[in-house]
Amino acid sequence: MIKVKIEDLEKASPIFAKAMFKDPLHIWFFPNEDSRYVKLTRLYRFKLKMDFNNLYATSNSLEGLVIWKGSKKNKFQFSFFDLLRGVILILSIGINPVIKMVKYQKWITRLHKLYLKKSYCCLDILVIDPSFQGQGFSSILIKPKLLDLSLNNEIAFLETQNKNNVNIYEHFGFKLIYQEKLPKTEILSYGMVKS
Repeated sequence: MIKVKIEDLEKASPIFAKAMFKDPLHIWFFPNEDSRYVKLTRLYRFKLKMDFNNLYATSNSLEGLVIWKGSKKNKFQFSFFDLLRGVILILSIGINPVIKMVKYQKWITRLHKLYLKKSYCCLDILVIDPSFQGQGFSSILIKPKLLDLSLNNEIAFLETQNKNNVNIYEHFGFKLIYQEKLPKTEILSYGMVKS
């Protein structure tokens, strides 16, 4: 696992867009399949700039990417720059997806408070370029961090909206702590921890 270089962000965002194209939550954000890839690329270009310090890859070839965040960094703080960034995001992907993202964030934050009582490190998002899936690249992005967390007696947390991912993460020792439906949708969110 290596730190992603700033010059690789333009190459990384389309990988996230390809990997998340059929993800249930992202389909809800961007229901129009014709524009979804472009908007996902813009969304992840924005997100990866914000989370650059937490972004890692399998290698310089970027077969897979992951964002690992400590729980203290997940606390909400609002500034003028956040407002400016929000305006830029709205102009880039549209207001309706941003409204859905805000609703989702409020809902998921409530779940975190309900189910996560201790400090944790969050596997925020993991993607493998579709042309490299099934070749063990997830292990490169997960196992070293889990070992480090275990040595420091810390827990890892993740959530996924793809039921197929639950079995994959169970393979790495994660256990399901909640399965909740996003209100007014058919989207299930699965929260998992590894102690």
